Parts: sequence; C-alpha cells; structure tokens
Amino acid sequence: MGVFYCLCRPGGLCGKRKHLIFHPKNAKQGEIVNEKQKYEKIILRISLYAGMAFVVVELLMSLWSNSQAILMDAVFDAAELIVIGLSLFLTPLFYQPVSEKKPYGYSQFESVFIIVKGFMLISVTLGLITSNIQILLQGGRHVDHGQISAFEFVLAFLSLLVLLLMRHFHKKTASPTVEAEIYGWKVDFLCSIGIALAFFAQIFLADTPAKKSRRISTRS
Repeated sequence: MGVFYCLCRPGGLCGKRKHLIFHPKNAKQGEIVNEKQKYEKIILRISLYAGMAFVVVELLMSLWSNSQAILMDAVFDAAELIVIGLSLFLTPLFYQPVSEKKPYGYSQFESVFIIVKGFMLISVTLGLITSNIQILLQGGRHVDHGQISAFEFVLAFLSLLVLLLMRHFHKKTASPTVEAEIYGWKVDFLCSIGIALAFFAQIFLADTPAKKSRRISTRS
C-alpha cells in the first residue's frame, strides 16, 4: 500500500494528475520534498553545465567565422547562465515550509523570479537586435554560410539531447523554474534550426537573379 503526493512545492498544490507521484505509505513529507529538490537541482545543473559549454564553443566559433548570429547566441546563452546560477542558489529557499511569518511560504517568490528573468532576457534580445540592425546598415559581414549552417545543425542536435535529458528528470519533479528552463531549451533548439536553415538556403541563393541585379546596381 502507498499514497500519492503532489510534486508541487509546499503551498502550491495544484491537483494535476501528472504532478502526482506514488510513495510508500510510511514515506514522510520531508523525504518527498528533499527528493523533488534533488531532481530539480540535477536539472538546473544539467542546464548550467550545458549552457557553459555552449557559450564557450559559440564564442570561439563567432571569433573564427566573424558571424554576428553565433555571437548573438553566445551573449544570450551567457545571460541565461546568470539566471540559472541564481535559480540554483534560490531553489532551497523555494522549498521552505509555510510558517506563521510566511503564511504562503517562499514559493510565491518563484513567479516573481521568472518574470524578472523574462524581462532580463528581453532586454538582452533588444540590445542584440539593435546591434544587428546597425551591422546591416553598414553593409553586413561576409561569412561562410555552409560552415555556419553545419555548426548550427550540430548545436540543434546537442540542444535536443540536453532537452530530452532534462525532460527525463522532469518526470520526477514539477516546478515553474524547471518548466521555464525546459521551455528555454526548446526555444534554443528551434532557433538553432532556424538559423541553420537560413544560412543553408543562402548557399542556393548566392547566384539568383536578385543577387545579380544587386551587383549591377552597385557597379552603376
């Protein structure tokens, strides 16, 4: 015999069937919370270490290929690393039990933290978009489209592996922070695919009539 416990944090019981996990009847609530916290930290560490590796590789590739697109990925991933580090630091706090001084516990601060994370990443994105527009107005940069396309396809494949690994551990815990992190890796995967396809298509558009007419107008 046993009982079902909700995977949500103290003070955040949602009643969703997918958030229920079976434990022996003599299992203590504290043991359940510790187990959920352990798996959440595992997921965040996977995201942190994978993100660090991606940033290093992307920075090196951007310097070698002179690609603004890859540099933009590196800067965005670096900003995410800061947020992941804060998440690891704050995770134990989110699991603090409800008390008289904190009748709602600390889990309510998690929503605020996710909102701050969103605004931070939006600010970084707007800054990168502004920088890219300035580069476009200056004539852009000449890069090896095939090389960048292959690199982004590799990044997309690795992002998918990280995403699948995180989803595997996500079955044993449930929290807004983890769900937001998994969603971020989904976005990274789709962005890498999009960039790879864009540069791959550019290979076949190099000698199109539009490209030739642009050359003629430039010479005249």
